[in-house]
Formats: sequence, C-alpha cells, structure tokens
Amino acid sequence: MKITQTFWSTILVVLMTGFTMAQAPEKAAPFTAVKWENELPIVRINNEWYPLLKINDLDAKNIVDFCKKAYDSKYQKRFSEDLVEVLTGMGKPPGSSVKLTLKKDAGTIVKTVEMTKENRQLAWKYNNEATEVVSNDKIEIVEQHTDKNYEVKAGDKTVIQPKSGLFTIKAAKITYEYKGIIEGTDVLYFDNYGETVVLVQTRPSELQGGNQTIIYKDKKTTIINHTRKTVANSPFRPKDTEPPTIATSANRESEGYEKLANETIAGKECEVYHNKAINAKYWLWNNIDLRLENYTLGKNGYTKNATSVETITSIPNDLFLIPEGYEK
Repeated sequence: MKITQTFWSTILVVLMTGFTMAQAPEKAAPFTAVKWENELPIVRINNEWYPLLKINDLDAKNIVDFCKKAYDSKYQKRFSEDLVEVLTGMGKPPGSSVKLTLKKDAGTIVKTVEMTKENRQLAWKYNNEATEVVSNDKIEIVEQHTDKNYEVKAGDKTVIQPKSGLFTIKAAKITYEYKGIIEGTDVLYFDNYGETVVLVQTRPSELQGGNQTIIYKDKKTTIINHTRKTVANSPFRPKDTEPPTIATSANRESEGYEKLANETIAGKECEVYHNKAINAKYWLWNNIDLRLENYTLGKNGYTKNATSVETITSIPNDLFLIPEGYEK
C-alpha cells in the first residue's frame, strides 16, 4: 500500500497537536486574576493589571465570544478558570507557555508567560473571594465598596457584619502560615476596621508574588515588591486585605456552607463553616478567616492558618515607607 505525503502530514499534525496539549496541565492559567471591563478581560500578571488583547494568535474578544456561546452566563468564570479547556475547544490547545499581547499605556507589550496550576488556583481564589452582587438574575463580580458596616437582626440580637472590606474589630495584627500550592507567610495589619491595611507577604518564588508589602490606604493600593525592588499602584483592593465573602450570613447560606462545631485557632474561638461541593472550609473569628482549607482542585490546594492574633492600637508607621532605590 502506498503511503501518501498527505497521510504523513496528517499524522504529523496529530502528533504535534497532542504534544502541545500535553504541555499545559488540564487546569492552568497564565494570569493570577481576571477583572472585566465592557465584557473584555483585564488580567493580572506579576501583580500588575493589563487589558488583554491576544493569547498567542487569538484575539481576546474572539475567545470571550467563544466562551459566551459555549458557557452562556458563566463565560467569565470559564475564561478565567478553565482556559486550557477553552483554547482546546477552539482548536488551539496551549503549550507550557503562551504569548500574551497586552495593552500598556498608549501602546502594547508582549509577554511570554508559563501556564501553571498555581496561577489558575490564584485566579480561582480571586473569583471566589471577590464581592458578589445579584443583578438581573446573574451573579457578577464587583469592586465597588462602601465605607460602613451594617446591622443584621438575628432573633433578638443585632449582629454587626462587615460589608465590602470592613472588619468588626478596630485594629489587629494577624500572622498566617500557608502550606500547599501556596507557601510562605502573611502578616496582616489593619486599622479603623479595615479602612487601612498593610499586608506583608513572604513567598518562596516570584511565581507566588515573591516578598512584598501591600498597602491599602485612602481607597488606593500600593504594592512594594522587595524581590524586584519595584513599586506599583492600583485602584483595586486585594482580596487578602478584606474579609472573605462568606463573612456575611447571607452569602454563607446562598453559597451552601454548613455550620460545624466551633474550634479554637491561635487562641481564638472560631465558627467553622464547610462547603462540601467546593471542598472549602473556613474558621471565622469576628468574621476574620483565621484558617482556610481550600482543596477545590483536590490535592492541589492549600491551607491558610493563623499562628498568632494580636490587638494593636495602630499600624506601625515604618510599614508605610517605601525603601530608597525602589523603581516606581
């Protein structure tokens, strides 16, 4: 039997396609978070935000349009959390890295970024700890925040619940240890019920952010990266600087969390809530998550555990200082 050149070309294409698909994990992403503006994605790369124009040779708008047709109202979630599946469905399975064309200032830049499970997990975490509102029967992720707590009647008691980033105690310092796909430590300082926050992060690699200080003050965010010695500003508030979504009883109920017996973390009695559907478990003290077990991706999850909790009068002033020689 004569084997034609077309046959061998077809086999080559199949082999190359299969090889490409094998390079990217099933659940992977090149970005660590996604926001949306006019139904187009703004992605976070190395703690900086960029409007996304292309992934490899695919226009971002075309990818979003595909997601809308395939996943309807969940298109934003699937774009940010299931990008490998999306690109494969478009006939363009990604390799171990992708080329991102991004808008910056008045021009564009191109970055080659690895597709990793860690990035995808951070994107999932960002989505699931964002503030949610219901609009036209759809759940949307929003960034708008108000300035005050609100009261909720619970039987004959009035419970103060945090709304949009505010805690129920005035000031504290909490030290956390991370284990799993996220490793390292966080030291969270907040004052004025969370209107001012400093988060000192220590991570073993740049992939997870490196060593940095995140300052949220006057509704603005400053990110001081001690690994790269750079300073960046953002109008958005990082989710790790505010209470989790389930801090409100309405969200706990709507998201399917079950109340378990209280437990003690870092000397504080915590309410424990478990969501079997997404394999996540929170330990809340004054609506602050002192412990989180997040295993939505099975073994590729992480734990966040408070090792100490201190009440403070104010955040130390030196934490707001930008070291000399850092590039702004």
